[in-house]
Amino acid sequence: GTTATSPLLLWEKSQGSCSSPGIMSDIYLRVGGPIAESPVTAEVMLQVDADNVVIDNSWLWRADHVESGQLVQGQNPCQVGAIING
Repeated sequence: GTTATSPLLLWEKSQGSCSSPGIMSDIYLRVGGPIAESPVTAEVMLQVDADNVVIDNSWLWRADHVESGQLVQGQNPCQVGAIING
């Protein structure tokens, strides 16, 4: 909806270590959808608040067009793709 969500995915403090890190793999985050009439917002897509986390294959996308190919400039705003605090 039009109320900003923050973050879409949050990884909080974990018990990961250098020899046994936390793993985030194949992450797909998208702000906005294929329908022009339903704009959405997010402050942050991904936030990691932990040490020793491996992020592998992440795809963070702010939708800028709908399924017809029409551009929707300015819709689906997202201030920050990722915040890493670790």
